[in-house]
Amino acid sequence: MAGLILRLLHLKFAAVSPLLQTLIIDSQFYHRQALAIAQGNVIGDALYFMSPLYPYLLALIYALISPSPILIAFLQIALSGFTLYFLWQITLDYTGSPRAAGLAVWSGALFPVWIYFDSALLTASLILFLYTAALRFLLKFINREKSLFLALAGVCIGLSALARPSGLIFAAAVGVWTLFKYDIRKTAIFTIFTLAVILPFTVRNLAVTGEKVLITVSGGMNFYVGNSPDATGLYYEVDFLRSAEPQYELQDYILQAEKLSGRKFSPAETSSFWMRQGFAFILDHPWQTVKLYWRKFFYTFNNVEAPNNVSFYAVKKMSPLLKFLPWGFGFLCAGGVAGLLVMRKNPRFILILLLSGSVLMANLLFFTSSEFRFPLVTVLLIGWGIFLNRLWKWWKHRKMEWGILAVFLALLFFTGYQTDLSKSLKSPKTDYFNFGSVSLAEKNYPAAEKYFKTSLLYDPLYPPTHMALGTLYLDTGQYEKAAREFQAAGYSVTPEELKRDKVNYLP
Repeated sequence: MAGLILRLLHLKFAAVSPLLQTLIIDSQFYHRQALAIAQGNVIGDALYFMSPLYPYLLALIYALISPSPILIAFLQIALSGFTLYFLWQITLDYTGSPRAAGLAVWSGALFPVWIYFDSALLTASLILFLYTAALRFLLKFINREKSLFLALAGVCIGLSALARPSGLIFAAAVGVWTLFKYDIRKTAIFTIFTLAVILPFTVRNLAVTGEKVLITVSGGMNFYVGNSPDATGLYYEVDFLRSAEPQYELQDYILQAEKLSGRKFSPAETSSFWMRQGFAFILDHPWQTVKLYWRKFFYTFNNVEAPNNVSFYAVKKMSPLLKFLPWGFGFLCAGGVAGLLVMRKNPRFILILLLSGSVLMANLLFFTSSEFRFPLVTVLLIGWGIFLNRLWKWWKHRKMEWGILAVFLALLFFTGYQTDLSKSLKSPKTDYFNFGSVSLAEKNYPAAEKYFKTSLLYDPLYPPTHMALGTLYLDTGQYEKAAREFQAAGYSVTPEELKRDKVNYLP
């Protein structure tokens, strides 16, 4: 109940903030796709660039009730209630301790990043629910060896892959485990029910475009972002993209692939091209790749919340509630891993390893972000509940297990260490630039100007914001202001030149 109240309080602030009022990047794309589906374009006429499950679920709600992002936030909050219930059952199953289970659930209810995702038009809360449900069904399968639970786990993992294709790594891990631990019949049951969820979308791709694409066509591009000369371990916008908005990304990747190869590409061929480019980088630069993968590992567990949509730090400034919940992923990770080490000899610990290992593998293969590592929260909360319960027992009996405490302190230092890059991610300048860009595209000049000026408050020298603000002033005929902004961005231009040749300066 406390978690529900906190999430509803946060939603009160989020509902009137840009988070839900000015949708950007992935959120905007999902919303527009859902509107198109709800209005009758159910099948579509192109390959999926973004994962299909979320917009279809949004479209169902939009068609039945109302096309309201705030309504979706309400439903995600309700869904997280079920996730917390599954978390209770899983922790109780592993530990037999109602106190440890209660501490895990309370920690989840108070975890600020989870509260943030529940009110964002993103897949994070849905995927966390599906991973947690899958873990619960897999535990029930181990306890009872009933194939029904294995089938239900397959459905959940299949759905998670439709929400983010990296769920296929989790599916492969569970499939291999069932093959070696049980028999081929159990593996077949799990595989059939996993694929039964996915294959209709594969058949749709083939029927609509003639191309054999399992789910989405963005895998190669994402792999290149994580494995290229300019890769940082986090998401970055490659230099030939006009923007990070999904509706432009595929077209820009196709154009660049054609430019580099000198021939035409289909979307599926484009994905394969950039996948090859990523592998070529790995083979040609092995030492750089080792350092890059270390950075990915580091950022997967670091306290910084690396954004690939609206950042947690921007929303934290919009919601007073999040300011009063100061603990973050690094603290959860330190206590969670320390607690999980306590139960490492549990014969069912393999399920923890399968889930966490598959999430880590996805972040290493591609790139890490706050949203992409978020499914780790389930297993870390289990460990956190165990760790807090151990602390209580140590205090009560005056007997400390110093080894576990040393692990916690060492991980707290590791996850809390801040690089220059991680420090820069805490500035909301890019978020307000993105809010302004969306408002500018919609010709909402007052809102765009407000967002751009807010961006400059956080970084007065940020060139993209100065360029965008200059474009706004040029578009509205304020030539002197436009010239000042373009000059601040590094371009030498006068108001007279802008007035005389305005069309050549507009994007």
